[in-house]
Amino acid sequence: MGRWTAISLLAVVAGLIIFSLPVIARSKAFAISITLLDLLILLVLAAVLALLHEGIHGIAMAVFGARPRFGAVMVGGAIPAIYTTAPGHLFTRWQYLLVAVAPGLLISVLGFAMCFTGAGAYLVLPLALHLGGCTGDAAASLQVLRARPGTMCEDLRDGIRFHRAPTSAAAGC
Repeated sequence: MGRWTAISLLAVVAGLIIFSLPVIARSKAFAISITLLDLLILLVLAAVLALLHEGIHGIAMAVFGARPRFGAVMVGGAIPAIYTTAPGHLFTRWQYLLVAVAPGLLISVLGFAMCFTGAGAYLVLPLALHLGGCTGDAAASLQVLRARPGTMCEDLRDGIRFHRAPTSAAAGC
């Protein structure tokens, strides 16, 4: 948990740098001035990105025939989190990888492009926070990549259940 928290913080810092570049290039200057209204806008944008992120997970799951479910939990009793899951549906490893990485890739690429617009300054922090939040999906992706070929993946609210393919010896081959 501590390692992934550190990786998440590094991703936020990297995101601040990456998503700031188009804003700086567009404005030819760098200054930070945040009003209370700006802070409210940033919080709303971060919440919208979180909802969009989970919606993309749901769309990707539906493409592979799953019936996604959405919900909210308190992580550690203190941090609110939303999630998308598809209990009972088995994804191939590659399907699950696509489900896991789709929101991070789509939002980051489209968000980077949006940072070249007039709204770019408002997007830098929410996009950086979103990128930091994608470390859970990265951790899940690494678990899936380590699974044996033929393993099926079931997305649950609290993680992944692996349905392991039988080994060739166990299958009688």
